[in-house]
Amino acid sequence: MRKGYESKHLGQGSSCAKGRQLRKAQWRKLALGVALMTGCWQLGWMPMAEAADEVKKEITQEVLNTEDTIKDYTQEATNLTTTDGGVFAAATGAGGVNGPGGGKTITLTNNTVHLTGATINDTRAWHEPNVIAVRVTLGNNQSGSQNESYVLSGNAITLDGTIKTTGNEGGRLEGAWIICNSDYKATTITATGNSVTINADTDSSSIGSGQIAGAEIGTANTSLAEGNKVKITSGNFTNGKLIIAGALPSDRAGNSTSLRAIGNKVEISGGQFVAGIKIVGAIERGTNYFNEASQNVVTISGGTFDADTTIIGGKGTTANGNIVNINAAIKVKSITGGTGTTTNNNTVNVNKAITVESITGGDGTDSSGNTLNLGATGINVTGSVSKAQTIAVTGDIAFTDGDTVLSAGSVSNMGTLDITNANITGSGTLTLLASGTANNFNAVHLQYGSGGTADLTESDSSKVVGGASETKTINGVALNYDNAHIVKLDAANNYKNVLYTISDTMSADVSGWTGVETALPDDWEKPAGGITIEGTGFTKPDTTTNILSSNVDGFFDDAAIDDDIKYKQDTDPYVDADRNITLSGTQSQGVQVTNSGKNLTYSIDRKIDTIQLGEIDYEQDSVWLDRSSSDYNYADVTALDTSNFNMSMTDEQAAAARNGDSMTLLKANDTLVDIDEQVAGSVINYTDTPADGVTETGTITGSVKASGGNVTYTVTDKRASNLTFGAVNWTGSDALVTRPDGVSYADATVDATNISFSGVKNLTVGDAMTLIGAYDGDTLNAQGEKFTAGMSVVGTGKMSLDDDGNVIYTVSSVSGSEQSHNTLMGAAASIAALSMGNEFIDSAMEGLALPENIGKDGISCYAKIGGGKLRQQTGSHVNVNTWNAILALGHKNEQKKSTTEYGAFFEYGRGNYTTHNDNVQNGDGKAHYTGGGLLGKWASKDGLYVEGSFRAGNVREDAQNLLRDDTRAYSYNTSATYYGFHLGVGKQLAVAKDSVVDVYGKYFYNHKNGVDFTVNGDQYKIDALTSQVARLGVRYTLKRDKWNFYGDLAYEHELDGKAKGRVNGATIRGTDTSGGSARLELGATLLPTEKSPWSLDLNATGFAGKKRGISGGVSLKYLF
Repeated sequence: MRKGYESKHLGQGSSCAKGRQLRKAQWRKLALGVALMTGCWQLGWMPMAEAADEVKKEITQEVLNTEDTIKDYTQEATNLTTTDGGVFAAATGAGGVNGPGGGKTITLTNNTVHLTGATINDTRAWHEPNVIAVRVTLGNNQSGSQNESYVLSGNAITLDGTIKTTGNEGGRLEGAWIICNSDYKATTITATGNSVTINADTDSSSIGSGQIAGAEIGTANTSLAEGNKVKITSGNFTNGKLIIAGALPSDRAGNSTSLRAIGNKVEISGGQFVAGIKIVGAIERGTNYFNEASQNVVTISGGTFDADTTIIGGKGTTANGNIVNINAAIKVKSITGGTGTTTNNNTVNVNKAITVESITGGDGTDSSGNTLNLGATGINVTGSVSKAQTIAVTGDIAFTDGDTVLSAGSVSNMGTLDITNANITGSGTLTLLASGTANNFNAVHLQYGSGGTADLTESDSSKVVGGASETKTINGVALNYDNAHIVKLDAANNYKNVLYTISDTMSADVSGWTGVETALPDDWEKPAGGITIEGTGFTKPDTTTNILSSNVDGFFDDAAIDDDIKYKQDTDPYVDADRNITLSGTQSQGVQVTNSGKNLTYSIDRKIDTIQLGEIDYEQDSVWLDRSSSDYNYADVTALDTSNFNMSMTDEQAAAARNGDSMTLLKANDTLVDIDEQVAGSVINYTDTPADGVTETGTITGSVKASGGNVTYTVTDKRASNLTFGAVNWTGSDALVTRPDGVSYADATVDATNISFSGVKNLTVGDAMTLIGAYDGDTLNAQGEKFTAGMSVVGTGKMSLDDDGNVIYTVSSVSGSEQSHNTLMGAAASIAALSMGNEFIDSAMEGLALPENIGKDGISCYAKIGGGKLRQQTGSHVNVNTWNAILALGHKNEQKKSTTEYGAFFEYGRGNYTTHNDNVQNGDGKAHYTGGGLLGKWASKDGLYVEGSFRAGNVREDAQNLLRDDTRAYSYNTSATYYGFHLGVGKQLAVAKDSVVDVYGKYFYNHKNGVDFTVNGDQYKIDALTSQVARLGVRYTLKRDKWNFYGDLAYEHELDGKAKGRVNGATIRGTDTSGGSARLELGATLLPTEKSPWSLDLNATGFAGKKRGISGGVSLKYLF
């Protein structure tokens, strides 16, 4: 006995009879023994000389009377050895106990025995070496029906390791056992879910038990064993009388009114079994049969069995719906689905090659609906196959020619051969059924496919049950497919056999292939007899193309392909030259099987070893050449040939390019290994306009590499060499040009030699503008200091780098442009025209004062018109052509010693002028004035006189093309008030009777107001202009009767004559007409007569000096 074992010890009878022999439970004696064993003390429960069973829970009379449930008792031991005793989790004594009656239900559940290594020995008379989870022996002093019920559920034994049962034969290994003495009968006994699991070591175990059952049940009005189970994975079973059953009836259980076994199971996956063993789902005990044994299952998945082994799904008076599964190659005596009086719908499944004397579907006088399912070849029945109303071939049956599914000495009672669920593959003939008896199969009802049926007879002995036999041409491929599946009766062998034939061949002639893939019909299966491919003359595709495809894996495997079209390497080298890229290597092509045998493909494999790059037109982010199909293998390419490579960019592309921009030269595939980047191609010159008025020139360098399965070109160094600034918009602190990412300005020369600004009105010294933002150089290489702003402002400036790396242009000086000087020259021209009016006022003064021009009433009228052409020095010079006119009306009062003369006048003048500025183009304009004034003169009798005048009016200037930009000339109009006066003093001396000399001095003052105007956005402010002329001269007059002739020689000096102005706040270079000029006037006057009051004067005047030119006029006078 093992140390510390706590079980109580009960004697055990092997049956009610044996129990009655012993009458009472064996006497137990409790002794506390202390013994010295091999030097050690051992303390424990020690049995006395009389042997006892190992019991965890003793079920006494008192227990049954007082407890409703006996559960969860566990008997667990390792390497246990019993001497004349069994092992129980819960058990009554050998003689049994009386039932409690009173309608009580006793539940015994989840009680277990787990032995890991055990020797169970019992040699006592009427005793057995039992291992049982729950044992109940009833009816000790009772007989007849008792009002009580028993439920035994979930009780289990598990045996692991080395297990031995010795001593008396007939020992039990059971999950639950209830037995009733004499004619005792309970109301109900139910045994569900009780089990036996044996995982014993096969080599070292020796299990001599006579009975292994999930449950064994006794007598009751209603007895049911359901869902009980025996599971054996290993062990050595030595008792030739052994019964292995999911459920058993105990002694006299046949007296039960209803005794049923439903859904009990036996599962054997290993172990060694001696001859004579019975394996059943449910079986009788002696003469005690189950009334019903249904839906019980026996499954054999492994183990070693003797040829004398019997396997039965279920045995009872009625045995329906039982199942036997044979999943191991075994040799046994017999296999029966169900045995009884009525045996319906039992099933035997044989899924391995076995040898057996007989197979019976339902062994009973009333037998129907029983099925034998055959899931393998090589099933050999040496005797008969009977009472299997349906024999079915199921599952995947792969055969070679001559194989047999089932062979038997005879086959009887077969109503239907069913191959509906069979997937039969192979080539040749498979014998489905073979009998040693003639005419066993001269009439067969066949079921096949999806509900197909056929009655095969001697006169109609074959049927096509699957596959196809077709001849067709698709996309130029001639197909001949023969895969018909035929079932036929073997008339040649006296109808002893049922044959299944598959011819299973296919041929394809691709001579006329159009290059289009053809999908084979879905119902074409792989021809086991082989496929042949032939044909020549078809047009070869440019890329790998499927010829035929199937939805069946391996369909084209082992196809015989004609050598003329079979896939192989070309003899000539392969060269692919396209778009200036050349790929070189070898090419293999032809027909082969691909895609796990699903496709017949014309394959092209090009092994490229050289990639040569030539002249390529740049297209950013594009693919220049695509050779990425799986036809190309670039694994042998280790370098790129760039000796002839050159990248070509348009001006627009070069301007837009940035470092990092790229294009794919060759789209290859993942067989191309990475190749390091290398500078390649010639340097590209570019010109860009990063902003209006700015020109950027520079160079672009690129590189090529292989990466990610592609050959790419990348702009690696875009570098500006010059940034030239022309006409640009003034942006102040905002950068005119910001260096873009991907472009270097570090070495660029910044050239502002011809820079001009727009968009700014008034520039002053110190004003600054950011020309370039983010200039990445450490030093600045700058050129140019002068600038223009608009048409009219010029200046100088300097460029520098600020702390943030920006190029700043700072104004150093500002002035009006040289052409803006033209506006002052135009103003000088207008004042020159007014000055010519001085001559006419002077003439009017002179003419009105002549005695001969005075009428009888003292009133005189004077009119003069004339013109001139002058060149006025201004610093530059301006040529002025004028036309002037004056109309005067005067009155003269004679006094005793003097005369006083006064009058008024209207004046008008116009002219055109041309400016001549040495530094710019000439300009043209027009001016005209309109005004009037007063004049007066006092003269003494001795010839002394004093004169003066005042004038005022408006002068208008129409400048035509004084100002220009690069594309056009601009005009402008001004209008200004003028006024002026003159003072003169002189002395007339008579030098002869007919000659007079006039010596004089005169001062002329003229003033033209300033004007403002805007030209092309430039704002001009022209200051007021003043002319002050002092003149000294002498006039000689020669008088005749009808004509007076005169000459006037004078020197005049311009004392002022300076014109100033500003444009956009910048000072314009002024003009200066000051200086001296000589004046010579010659003229003749036709005197009036009493007959004619009219007087006519003709004169011409020339100037030399600061003012040069000639003028002349004609005056007409009328005397009143």
